[in-house]
Amino acid sequence: MNNLRWFPLFLLLAACNNGGDKAPVQTAATVTTFIGTYTRKEGHVDGKAVGIYVFNQDSISGYLDEVLVEEGIVNPSFLIPSQDGKFLYAVEEIGPDVDSVGHVVAYAWDGKALKKINSQSSHAFAPCHLSTDSQGRYVFVANYVGGIVAMLPIDENGGLKPASEVIQLSGKGPHPRQDSSHPHSVNLSPDENYLYVPDLGTDYINIYQIDYQNGKLIPANPAFVAMQSGAGPRHFTFHPVQPFAYVINELNINITD
Repeated sequence: MNNLRWFPLFLLLAACNNGGDKAPVQTAATVTTFIGTYTRKEGHVDGKAVGIYVFNQDSISGYLDEVLVEEGIVNPSFLIPSQDGKFLYAVEEIGPDVDSVGHVVAYAWDGKALKKINSQSSHAFAPCHLSTDSQGRYVFVANYVGGIVAMLPIDENGGLKPASEVIQLSGKGPHPRQDSSHPHSVNLSPDENYLYVPDLGTDYINIYQIDYQNGKLIPANPAFVAMQSGAGPRHFTFHPVQPFAYVINELNINITD
């Protein structure tokens, strides 16, 4: 019975290794993965982590091998690396019981360790989302509490300068959670000339033209797209190839394209 059971397997292996019909061999690559966390209670989240976790991920198996944990940061709930991989930017999603404002923190990454460069005010509480342009000129931040979107210039060393633009949004919607403006993400257009800001509190997707030279956000024409009343738009993305965009609505639990 043993010979009969293994004989077909032997033939299969021999066929796979015969001549020019070899199956392509996959080679594993290691990908650095940064994981943001909550380190303390903030709103409905009772964080128990200690900072930013860095893992090496095997691209084939998906296995994660912990490299380090960067402590000394409060609620780094959202992270964005620079296009060249040399820098990492993190929010400190905090409320008035911690400081007078939230922060955006800049780190240098040399492939082995994170080194804090500096931090700047996000100009409101609960900064929850970041984006940066591919040329490493600015970091954009959305603050869930306070209705503020800010634009922070990036220094030559990867650190952050004080905000060059701070925009105060206003308004509210029909849902109990829409008591005021709650910008939930900041998203660059594919050509990086425009910034799209879904506002959960007002059911608007605000649109700004980016003035990189002067560090300003100029309302586009049209200046916003109105979503369904009570939708609560949260996160936004563009199709990688086709001219489409998608927004996930938290309050009415659907996706709009």
